[in-house]
Amino acid sequence: MGRPIASLKLPKRKLSPAARARCAAAGAANLAAYRAKVNGKPALTHGVQSFLDSGNAPSEITDKLAAYEAGLLSDLGNEPSTAQRALVETTCTALGVYLLARSYLLQGPPSQLKKKRWVFQTLATYLNTTRLNLLALGLERRAKDLLTVDTVLADIAEKRQEGHD
Repeated sequence: MGRPIASLKLPKRKLSPAARARCAAAGAANLAAYRAKVNGKPALTHGVQSFLDSGNAPSEITDKLAAYEAGLLSDLGNEPSTAQRALVETTCTALGVYLLARSYLLQGPPSQLKKKRWVFQTLATYLNTTRLNLLALGLERRAKDLLTVDTVLADIAEKRQEGHD
């Protein structure tokens, strides 16, 4: 059979000094054109990795997370256990990742969403983590009592009766 492709060694192509100079000039021109196009603006990133590493997020998101954490702790009562506090902390981290990824998706045009589908997978993972943590804390979603026309009419009639008594 022959040698495997991995063992084939191709000879290195040597460029003349003039060709190297042309390549360097073209690369410098491309870089200058790119820098002029972006006007020195930094690339838009989602910031998730730096948030997970250091906990730093934009102040808008940090404020939302602080309010969310305070709300969860108040929902749990006066003295949540250590395990509950750990679940609240991980829930806030998962929500922070969700908020950062969401703001990142909203920055670009909708045509870019297909290229950024990995962000949707990340969103789904962290939203599921949030949901499971809230279930573990006992803060599941509860159905509200629906108002029907009959119940509203009965309430109105009851209030009128109380007013006449």
